[in-house]
Amino acid sequence: GVFWVSRCSWPVEEGSAPGGVVVMADMQLSDFKSYAFAPQGSLLLLLIEHLNDTFLRRAFRFVVRPLNAAAHVYAGDLFDHLREADNATRLMYKQRFQRVFPA
Repeated sequence: GVFWVSRCSWPVEEGSAPGGVVVMADMQLSDFKSYAFAPQGSLLLLLIEHLNDTFLRRAFRFVVRPLNAAAHVYAGDLFDHLREADNATRLMYKQRFQRVFPA
């Protein structure tokens, strides 16, 4: 992965809390159709998702969290094929996203 961290200063009015925004782009979580050789429910796909999630969780913890931003903006598509999923699958991936990128 490539990480680019840049800081800029904004004027802070007296009495207001300092804030900041972190913009993260293309943090692609693998989904049930990301890899044709790893079908949904297979042990291989579970392993791929685990490794993907671990890498992204660590990146978030060590790069994004220390910035202590007031807001996080996620840009890009987070999943390849989630628009084709049913509501139960979408809920499962939403919970996965919240585990990887805790508020």
